[in-house]
Amino acid sequence: SFYAKSIGYNTQPGAVVLVDMGSHTTTLLYVLDGKLRLIRSLAKGSIQLIKSVSETMQLPLHQVMEMIIRYGLEKDGDPVYHKALTQALELFWREVAFTIQSFVVQTESVDRACHLLLFGGGSYLKGLAPWVTKLLKKQTTLWDIDLAIHDCGIQIESKTAVSRGMIMSLSAALPL
Repeated sequence: SFYAKSIGYNTQPGAVVLVDMGSHTTTLLYVLDGKLRLIRSLAKGSIQLIKSVSETMQLPLHQVMEMIIRYGLEKDGDPVYHKALTQALELFWREVAFTIQSFVVQTESVDRACHLLLFGGGSYLKGLAPWVTKLLKKQTTLWDIDLAIHDCGIQIESKTAVSRGMIMSLSAALPL
């Protein structure tokens, strides 16, 4: 598959979870020993995160969105913002962790290492990957799709028809 060629995880034992963080949904692809085993979509994305922080801080959505885009988890001078954002992220990532645990149980891969690869619009939140690593105690990396596409020599004719994240989700399952 494109996924295996682009990042070389087909040779690593254990599990890799590709987490496509979109604006309205988050899709998790569970790859075990280089083979796609399970896919699940959660009806939560970056929009829900922004709404939650907006409600907690009692600020307009556009203002919170600007803060999240600009600062992510790296804004130290505003404890109210930091607390609101981390609370919203913890709720979101606890649901992701529950889904990953259900994958582990369904595939009977309890003693296997698990690595998370984040991609999609919501994954570019500053400081997110190390924060998730600390919260879930699972190695978490931001997956640069554009670099992966370039490294594999793939050309995408139209960038507006299908999102790159959707292409990556499909490519995990389809052979090259």
